Amino acid sequence: MEYLMTYGWALLVIVIVIAVLIYINPFRAPEQCVFDQAGFLCNKPILFASGALHGTLVNGNQKAITIMGIACIKGRASPDGDITVTGLTAWPSYTKANRTLGYQEQLDDIGNFANDLGANTTTKCVDVTKNANGVAQFPASATIALSPNDDFSGRLYVAYKFSSDPAGTVAKVVGANLVTKAQ
Repeated sequence: MEYLMTYGWALLVIVIVIAVLIYINPFRAPEQCVFDQAGFLCNKPILFASGALHGTLVNGNQKAITIMGIACIKGRASPDGDITVTGLTAWPSYTKANRTLGYQEQLDDIGNFANDLGANTTTKCVDVTKNANGVAQFPASATIALSPNDDFSGRLYVAYKFSSDPAGTVAKVVGANLVTKAQ
């Protein structure tokens, strides 16, 4: 009887620990949005099952920037060539933004915000294919469809230029690794 009591408690503790580990799932990738270069922060990424992306984007550069466009893609594809100021034609899935952010100013919702002219814009994540060279080919509209609690791993790209850049300057592009769970 003493044998069952001693090892019974040990088994009960093991079952409780396993249940807690299953509940909190520490082996799942943490939800994050981390940019490849200093100067940008992304907080609280939320991706809805419809593909709509929400979260906060902060300008940590020492000067004001104008966000030209935002793209969210599934997977780790990379952009092909320069993104020009004249329409971001290389990436039709870009959300054209035209939103100016001062130093330390934040864009409260990447997924739904007003540009500098007051027009609302929305950002959705898309699924892309790759050509023979491994370069992403962006369809005009290929919004991903997720189920709630699906894991999402992809890239967030922001095309921007400094507000002090001369007219006609090619936009710079910064990317971020985006890991989240669909809501």
